[in-house]
Amino acid sequence: MWLFGLVDAIEVGSTMTLLRRTVLALLLLFGSAVLAENEVCAKTLEWRVFNTQNSGLPDNQIQSIAVGNQDAVWIATAKGLSRFDGKGWTTYDPSNSGLPDSYVQCVQPDKQGNVWVGTMKGVSSFDGNTWTTYSTDNSPLPSNNIAAIHADAQGRVWIATAKGLAVVDGSNWAVYNAGNSLILDDLVLSVVVDSSGTAWIGTFDSFQFNGRLLRFDGSTWKRYRLELYELNSSFPVALTVDEHNVVWMGVKGTAGGAVVKIDNGEWTVFRRFDSEFPGSAVQAIVQESSCCRWMATAQGLVLHDGEYWTVLDQRSAGLPDEPLTTVAVDSRGNKWVGMLQGGVAVYNKSGVVTTSTVSPENTEGIALLGSFPNPCGASAHIRYRLGTAGYMQMSVCDLFGKEVAVPAHGYYQAGEYLAVFDAAALPEGIYICSLQTAGRTQAHTIVKMK
Repeated sequence: MWLFGLVDAIEVGSTMTLLRRTVLALLLLFGSAVLAENEVCAKTLEWRVFNTQNSGLPDNQIQSIAVGNQDAVWIATAKGLSRFDGKGWTTYDPSNSGLPDSYVQCVQPDKQGNVWVGTMKGVSSFDGNTWTTYSTDNSPLPSNNIAAIHADAQGRVWIATAKGLAVVDGSNWAVYNAGNSLILDDLVLSVVVDSSGTAWIGTFDSFQFNGRLLRFDGSTWKRYRLELYELNSSFPVALTVDEHNVVWMGVKGTAGGAVVKIDNGEWTVFRRFDSEFPGSAVQAIVQESSCCRWMATAQGLVLHDGEYWTVLDQRSAGLPDEPLTTVAVDSRGNKWVGMLQGGVAVYNKSGVVTTSTVSPENTEGIALLGSFPNPCGASAHIRYRLGTAGYMQMSVCDLFGKEVAVPAHGYYQAGEYLAVFDAAALPEGIYICSLQTAGRTQAHTIVKMK
């Protein structure tokens, strides 16, 4: 009886033979077994989004992201510091920690396992149990306004401030400013140390309104004026070093953005008009391998593989929001991207993999609601509901797992939607439609008949 009930539940037409109806019922039964696997048609999501609605983030304005021990992700926001360990979220602010301010501007783990956090009221170090805060009141820190922090391989912590550069080596401090270095206007924006121990420091001369790059090997200073490389009024806000000791610098300014490669003193500048770099203002650069670096820009996430430039933006790649503020890479190859207003987006071309779970209250209402007509002819309309805003992917596959259509994909607000499955060129048979969002996958059987 249940078999004939299954057949009668399908809108099949009065002229269908009993044999055809029976075969159809068996196909549907087989299709249900396929659905039980829940993996045959699910296309892996390349993006995953965390925000105040579906995670423990205290704010959607992201300032900085860093990856620490065991892939713990530290996220600096405008309303506190968050730590995501793949399973849960912990948020720190002045009410439950030693942070001097909830507006966190930068974060950086060091080689000893401490996490350094920069704010506009000083810098704090956290060893997992105890917070230690340094300010102009209790340390040689030249300014409480912290722009960037870098922890080098020698165990030193470099702190870029609005009035010079501080270096902490255990309990020893050194401060560099206009009085004892080539940091003329004291405004330090970025710092990185290469494998030889040489520091590269991005500064800005407010009097001449031009950026400077400084090189300091521990005893000798050298200054590079960015306007001499046609980078007028540029802020050198991003620095990284690859495994060949090549320095990569990202700038932003009145003329847009650029990326500079510095290899043994030779400068190569990538701009919109003389390279494939899109010319967006660069906020951060991170090195993933000897040939690949990722850049957070005002117009998307940019990959440079040593030869080619690839832009992942809202229009072409499903990036949830722009502009971007920061980027970090974990050991799984996930790119953690901070957005100015949209929270955190995680990108992985092979599919985002974390050990996290999304709480049930945030996934209720995410469902495939059915399709009509079913069986269908040339096309079918698929109804689905999203309980929360985020990136989704709808795929249709045959019973062998081959993807035959993508009726919908992209970043959507919560609500009910209708997608169209174009089946005109497909043979008769069973097809599996899957809807995947961050944290949940649902599937639905569609029958194609002529």
